[in-house]
Amino acid sequence: MDVRLSNLLNSAERMLKDKNTSPADRKTTGKEAEWTAPAVQDTAEFTNQLTGKFQTIQTKLSELQSQLTKEQMRQAVLEEKSPKPDELINVLFGKEPLFPELQDNATVNLEDLKKTSQTNILALETQIRSKEVENENVVALGMIHNSGEFAKALKDLGSVSFRPLNENSVQKLIQ
Repeated sequence: MDVRLSNLLNSAERMLKDKNTSPADRKTTGKEAEWTAPAVQDTAEFTNQLTGKFQTIQTKLSELQSQLTKEQMRQAVLEEKSPKPDELINVLFGKEPLFPELQDNATVNLEDLKKTSQTNILALETQIRSKEVENENVVALGMIHNSGEFAKALKDLGSVSFRPLNENSVQKLIQ
């Protein structure tokens, strides 16, 4: 039996179209059915989906950049003049230890830590580049689809409103 892959794929696509389209979207004339384009998705809904995707990518980018900063700090500290493992245990990044593996085992080889850190930096840079490309694609799609509405949605995302600081709260934080 000679079945070509292209014929099989075309049949599968037709079956999916048939499954996904309602009878109102089909017009039958003669032997074959002609397909009309399915109803275009509401522009506002599409823009909202793209905006949500944009926000998700931005959040992931922020996380990746924070991880990259942490790994770069690890690399910089390890490249200092012969750091001692007992000193590295106390180094913090934010509120967490920069070298958590030293708390469990203070005899970890620092050269291995350097190599691991360098590998992590390269992997994070690759992930960041990938997310940036994905982000650019989402923005381009939004601008092609409906530039005015998408640009307004992105502008609304960027306008974070800050309320005035309470002087007493700031004073408590400083003390």
